[in-house]
Amino acid sequence: MRATLPLLGALVALWQAPTLPLVDLSSPEAAVRSFFRCVNRHELREARKCLADLPATSGLEELEADLRAHEPADAGVQVEKVSREGGGDTVTLLLRLRPTPVVPGTPEVEERITATRTAAGWKLRAPPPVSPGRPGTQAAVLPVLVAALGEPRTVLVARRTARRERCRQTLRVLMGATVLYATDHDDRFAFTARNYQSRLLAYVRKDPRAFHCAETGTPYTLNPKMEGAPTRRMFRPGATVVFYEGQGGKLDFRHDGQSLVGFADGSVRLVSPAELEVLRWTP
Repeated sequence: MRATLPLLGALVALWQAPTLPLVDLSSPEAAVRSFFRCVNRHELREARKCLADLPATSGLEELEADLRAHEPADAGVQVEKVSREGGGDTVTLLLRLRPTPVVPGTPEVEERITATRTAAGWKLRAPPPVSPGRPGTQAAVLPVLVAALGEPRTVLVARRTARRERCRQTLRVLMGATVLYATDHDDRFAFTARNYQSRLLAYVRKDPRAFHCAETGTPYTLNPKMEGAPTRRMFRPGATVVFYEGQGGKLDFRHDGQSLVGFADGSVRLVSPAELEVLRWTP
């Protein structure tokens, strides 16, 4: 019992200790470290407090939720070093940045940003955008992050579109493998809901990710009426469902109100609720 008292005392002291504020604008260096700390934690509304002259916008809450749902908690940008240039109420900070988690051999990135003393404390000024694709231009971190805070809805749409396209490409790989497998097995979908992954694994280059939606990680569902179905003389194969997103014959419209479906002719397309009646579930 006596041995546990020091431990309990330490826990109480830790619980009562004041927590450090997420945003510290007491110095230019504190402001820049606060900015990256907030960004790494997906606290975008707090990160905006570190920036000066950024116009008000909406959509940050949605972008925060999207980041927390799809980005690793330990991923972000680590500030290796901050050097101050100049003095007075406006200074230039030279930053040495590195992506986290740190991978051996990953080069550091050096960028500059201006900090200004305001009534609320030191704040960072948005850097000018970098022209993409300009020869000799190093990938810039700060302009991208600041642009995301200024136009969160644009970034959110771009992220969703990118995930949808990854999912589409994944299902295309699966459908290409499915058609090739059928060709090698007397023109039949010679698999079941229980064994299709093991049967098709070699045809997707042994990459099990081909069986799952790239956005949600949930597996595509096989239409059970296609188990063992022949591919020859099939009526409207371009409308006959083989794999789809959802369960029990009901599509999951997870991609902005649309659902990806793989058809018996090997094609893949997004389907809206208005198109449900044209789908065929029986070969």
